[in-house]
Amino acid sequence: MVAAVAAMVLAPAAAHAQASFYTDVNAYQAAVTGNTTTIITVPSSTQGTTYNYNTLSISDPGGIQTTGNPTGDYPGGPNYITLFDAPSANTLATVSLTGGSYRGGGFYFGNVGGFTSGTITVNGTSSSFSMADNGTGSYGPTFVGFTSSSPITSFTLAMDGFPDYGIDMVGSYQLATGLASTAPEPATWAMMIGGFGFIGGMLRRRRREDIAALA
Repeated sequence: MVAAVAAMVLAPAAAHAQASFYTDVNAYQAAVTGNTTTIITVPSSTQGTTYNYNTLSISDPGGIQTTGNPTGDYPGGPNYITLFDAPSANTLATVSLTGGSYRGGGFYFGNVGGFTSGTITVNGTSSSFSMADNGTGSYGPTFVGFTSSSPITSFTLAMDGFPDYGIDMVGSYQLATGLASTAPEPATWAMMIGGFGFIGGMLRRRRREDIAALA
């Protein structure tokens, strides 16, 4: 009985699939390990409704377009991948992560059409983000990072705007294979402390019973 309770107390807490989101790139990078950055370098072309790029596999019913070496769209002239909204649904695209097991990701989103906000969903948790006017007539790029204790295999994007406009994945993106902090959550600490107290009480009771049996 004691061994069974001890095993329950010492077993790691079940992983929570809920994701956390970041708007500051430094805060995101401090929360992850094994983080790598991929620069987007693509030719200017229309890719249809699916597009594979490096560790990304993108599916978008509204269409996908890549833009290489643009001038004036975003400061510094980075390359970007445009995902167009499907007129019949607000879900913009599904981005699958390939080539590894990931616990975090960071992307820069922008728009050249006229809408300023969108929603990203990771492991069933959603977060809204906004893009500010950058002075060139475009919006963003805005950093959006996310982490999860459960593997992240994909995320979805939705836009708050007109059906014919799209959202751009601008310049580069980051993927991380681990989380920087593995400390138990407060609820887990409370469960462990209570469990150890219960085990100690059982051991003291058994010792008294053993002594009484020998008397």
